[in-house]
Amino acid sequence: VPVVTEKQPDNEKYEPTTNGITKKYGIPTTEDEVIDIVRIPYFPVDGVQPIVTVNDPRLLPNGQKEGQINVPVTVT
Repeated sequence: VPVVTEKQPDNEKYEPTTNGITKKYGIPTTEDEVIDIVRIPYFPVDGVQPIVTVNDPRLLPNGQKEGQINVPVTVT
C-alpha cells in the first residue's frame, strides 16, 4: 500500500521573525521599514521569495505617540 506524506506548507514550516523598529519621537515609520525588518529564517534563497505586506498602512505610527504599536503584516 503506497503511503504519501504531502509537503509541509511553507506557512507552517517557516515562521517570520523581527527584532522590531525603534524610532525617535517625531519620526514616522514607513511601510518599507516595516517590510524590510521582517525575516523568514531558513527560507531557501533560490526560487520565489515570500512577499510581506502591511495589512493597513494607515496604522503605521506617525511618531507622535510614545510606546509600542504593533503593525499587522501578512506574509504570502
